[in-house]
Amino acid sequence: MLVTTKSADALEQALNAGTAGALELQAQDGNVLIALPRVLYAKRFARESRVGFGD
Repeated sequence: MLVTTKSADALEQALNAGTAGALELQAQDGNVLIALPRVLYAKRFARESRVGFGD
């Protein structure tokens, strides 16, 4: 799912801190409530990134 930068930052901080409970993320499809102890994997990337050469 694609979420806002602010939500991705909040999720990363909560996972790094080992926070229990839940976190609400703002996604393109609407808000999603995540149970933090059940998160097994999270991948973060910038949608605007480009690979290649030139202007």
